[in-house]
Amino acid sequence: MKKKITITITLIFILSIIICIVSIKKEKDKSLKNISINDQNLTFIFETDKGNITGSSDDWLSEEYQDYELDVENSKCNGKTSPSELKWNNENHSVEINSEIAEKCTLYFFKVPEQEKFFKNLLNNSNEVASGNGYLYLHNSSLTNGANDNGYRFSGNEPDNYICFGMGSEQYNTGKSEECPIANRYRIIGLVPVELEDGTQTSLVKVIKSEYITEDELGIESNGVPNKNADYVDMKRVDSLPNDGFHWNSNGSTIWENGSLYNALNGYFLNETLGSEWNEKIAKVKWNVGGGYYHTGENGLFTTPSETYKTEMSGTGKSVQAAAKIGLMYVYDYGFASAKQNWNKKMSSCVNDMCYNSDANRQNNWLYNAVLEWTISRELAGSGLAIYTGWDNGAIGRNGVRSFIYGIRPVFYLNSDVKIKDEQIYNGSKLKPFKII
Repeated sequence: MKKKITITITLIFILSIIICIVSIKKEKDKSLKNISINDQNLTFIFETDKGNITGSSDDWLSEEYQDYELDVENSKCNGKTSPSELKWNNENHSVEINSEIAEKCTLYFFKVPEQEKFFKNLLNNSNEVASGNGYLYLHNSSLTNGANDNGYRFSGNEPDNYICFGMGSEQYNTGKSEECPIANRYRIIGLVPVELEDGTQTSLVKVIKSEYITEDELGIESNGVPNKNADYVDMKRVDSLPNDGFHWNSNGSTIWENGSLYNALNGYFLNETLGSEWNEKIAKVKWNVGGGYYHTGENGLFTTPSETYKTEMSGTGKSVQAAAKIGLMYVYDYGFASAKQNWNKKMSSCVNDMCYNSDANRQNNWLYNAVLEWTISRELAGSGLAIYTGWDNGAIGRNGVRSFIYGIRPVFYLNSDVKIKDEQIYNGSKLKPFKII
């Protein structure tokens, strides 16, 4: 839930004036500049965990409130919300009020969550920014063909979205090593809306393993060595280059939470491969596993990324949910990872459209990893079918969950208290991933 500060300002001047509340960041000058109303006419009411308190301008400028922003939609002037006489400048943390029009304003401020602050800093007061050889986008209503959910997502060829995570990454994250082991490299899909196990709606950082998972990481039989855990005896990895991988579910069922892959990811991989310390950094969320239809149409899954997003997040995909910590990517994740110019194209194979089955698209989608890969979405039009990516150099396909073996990359959401550290050197590139603190 967002914390809010309420500030009531009574304007007593007849002439047009502008009130500017300058940056509250600790390193900046702690003074209210260009104030046309003295402090006696400003009432600061802070909503804290312990209840409301009345403070002064010194409280507003304190470090405690440096991460608050104006909630424009709920702020009021002359009794009207989202008033035209009220403006917020996020770059210098200032409020502008035209007192020639406004007689009384009530301003609501909310505290920006740590993970969102990380993305806002990367965007630097913009809706899109270059990141490595890709981009980072804010998917708000002004982004053409986007998700329109106010989430943040990396797209394009090779954005700088690496982090170092899991058992074995401690040396890198604490600065004792300059190298993040390959097995610990994960990539940030973005900061996206998600539903927690208890039904709470929030936004969390979503990540995916950079490289495909191995037999050892799933705790199954490898080269004749006995299984590390007998619970996963039905999980099979089949070596038939170039499509090494695993069955989606070796018993043929498309009920995700009853499948062998679900059990392996949320069992041995979560508890043994990642380790207990890192397990605690992962949120348990509701995965939408209802699936969709391969064909295009009203309920078609393989349309554009934005239409696929609606299907998976609010349509047939949401009709069935499973609470878990570890899952796989959604089809729409794969779609929005492509370059923005592809977002108006269908993700399935088709005749009269450029689609996603071209070398150009493959080279402009950082989630394409050169081999076929399972998603968490099942196919509703056929029995025992699930969706995979990478067909025909990048398009989407469907195949039997027990008959075919494809690559697997675990996906999960970081708990809201997990911080990502952005430094000049550790900039999210492949060799210098962001640090987890």
